[in-house]
Amino acid sequence: VHALEQTSRMPAHVLIQHGTCVGPLTVESGKAGNELKMTTPLMLPQGHAFSKGDWVFVTFPADGAVVDVGNTTGPSLTYEGELSGFLDRPSGMTVKIAGANRDVLVKYSGQTCRVDRAANRVTFFRQVDALKNFCSDSGKSEVGWIRRIVLASDEGG
Repeated sequence: VHALEQTSRMPAHVLIQHGTCVGPLTVESGKAGNELKMTTPLMLPQGHAFSKGDWVFVTFPADGAVVDVGNTTGPSLTYEGELSGFLDRPSGMTVKIAGANRDVLVKYSGQTCRVDRAANRVTFFRQVDALKNFCSDSGKSEVGWIRRIVLASDEGG
C-alpha cells in the first residue's frame, strides 16, 4: 500500500530521479502469455533501483497516474507484475503481469507505459521469512512468545 500511495502522490519525474520509475516504455508481447517486453530507444536511466524479481506497477498510458490495481473506471490503468529480466544494453525490461493473460495484454502492444518499483525482492522474502518464523509452531523461534499471545487472545484467553 505504501508503494502505491508514494507512486500516486509523487510526480513521475521525481520518481524517475529517485530511480524508482521508468518511462515512457513501448510495449510488445513477451515470450510467455502474461509477459510484456518494454523498450526505450535510449538506455534505462543510470542509477535506476530496479532488479530482477522486483514487484512493479505497470501503468497505461505512460503519462497516466498510478491507480489501484483493478480500477478500470479512470483514464489510466495499473497492473502489478514481477520484473523478470532486462533487455540488452539495457534498453528495456520484461515484466510478468499478475492475473492477466495474453488475450488481455495484446491490446497494449505498441502503446507506452511507465513502470514503478513496488517492492524489492530481498525485502519481500525477508518479510515472508519473518512471517513464517512468527507462524512456526516450533519452540525454537525467538518470537514464539508473541505467537502464543496472539493465539491466546484469539481463543479468548
